[in-house]
Amino acid sequence: MTGLAVESLLDAVLVPENAVRHVNFFNGRVLTASDLKAQQVADRLGRQQLGRVIGAGVASGFEVALVADGTNNQPPIVRVTGGLAITESGQPIELSLSQVDVTLARSQPGLPLHIGLFDDCAQPPPPSDITGRGAYILVVSAASAYRDQAPMVRVGGNGIASGCGDAYAVEGAVFRLVEVPEDAFATLSQEARDEITKLGTEAEEQSLDAGTRRARLSRFRNVLAHACLGSERAEQFDRDPWGRSQAPATLTGGVVDAMRDGCELTAWDVPIALVYWTNRGVRFVDMWSVRRRPTHASGRPPVDDRIGSEGEARLLQFQEHVASIVGSTLGQSALNLVAARTHFRYLPAAGLIPLSDAPSERGFVYDMFVAGIVHRGREFIEGSGLKALLGDSLTHRRFDVDGAEALWTYEVRENAEAIATATGSPPQRVLVISSGQMEHASWARFDVARWDYANYAD
Repeated sequence: MTGLAVESLLDAVLVPENAVRHVNFFNGRVLTASDLKAQQVADRLGRQQLGRVIGAGVASGFEVALVADGTNNQPPIVRVTGGLAITESGQPIELSLSQVDVTLARSQPGLPLHIGLFDDCAQPPPPSDITGRGAYILVVSAASAYRDQAPMVRVGGNGIASGCGDAYAVEGAVFRLVEVPEDAFATLSQEARDEITKLGTEAEEQSLDAGTRRARLSRFRNVLAHACLGSERAEQFDRDPWGRSQAPATLTGGVVDAMRDGCELTAWDVPIALVYWTNRGVRFVDMWSVRRRPTHASGRPPVDDRIGSEGEARLLQFQEHVASIVGSTLGQSALNLVAARTHFRYLPAAGLIPLSDAPSERGFVYDMFVAGIVHRGREFIEGSGLKALLGDSLTHRRFDVDGAEALWTYEVRENAEAIATATGSPPQRVLVISSGQMEHASWARFDVARWDYANYAD
């Protein structure tokens, strides 16, 4: 919000010079195309005002999946579903397609994003070359184009159409790949920056065995995601809620925020995925490290809407990461060796882990996954308690597996019963984990006690 400060009295109408201007229609007024365009602009600015109230983010769709990783000497390809999003400028972006395959290569110089409908003084920087190495953010941006032709009567043409003009300006979208610059990590601690560098190197170190490299790559993805999520910056608020050491106090701030400050990302861009690319092709695509639901930034840290949306993103990013490991081409014997301490640095305050009960069922092994972490043995939790636990976890800080805090582990009573009584294919057994900072969720409750599925007080 810009403009000069002014003085005013009560009941005095304030109309800034940069206010939205609606065309005043009255009988006898001579209307021109400029007048009608001005009204279109006013209507669009009004919609953008509503969009800014709702907040920037992905409302639905725009989910990204890797189709080809680029190891076949061809450019990588990602598949993006249609969706609806809102930019920081308040502009809605809708892609009314079921999906589109986006090749991560440029066949021509980048086009201006706001051809036709959109115009903004803050144009995006020229597109950088895609080197095929490093971290990139895939963004969707507002765009438009002209479609069809309409007859045009020229001035002095006696009402006879002698030409054509563009009939419609159609709103659409454009995908861009923005490289994450090194200085975007400047707000991280030196320890975090060193760990990112070390893990990124070890993930490609051919002298290490394949299993170790996979574990390093997984942990690298986890640490890089939390750099984008701004988890470290959020924990600074816990140490200084009043904001004495940083004014004003902030709850969040990560790589995406730094790139907005550095103008690599504009107010017309909506991040939808993090893409990590090496000489061996795209190693992973991670959506929730950079994407958020529409979030209104109130600027008031204790109650900012970003607390919830960042917490949701931390949980969903972890679940997406776990699902990518279980859904990979790894055999179950390799999944049996997955441990939280080797494959992750941080866990969400609460999360879900698929467990393997049989060789034919893909999942992790409980004892291996929690190995090396102080934890309490599995107890039962009710399904309704699970929903409350996950909801409460969104405002808690992440769990550091390298720390000394304890981890609670649970099984969902309804899930365990369904597995025990299944006559056909049973559901997946799920382990619930939660930080020891959260309230223990399975105290003995005599009013809901069930034989073999209850917790008993000592």
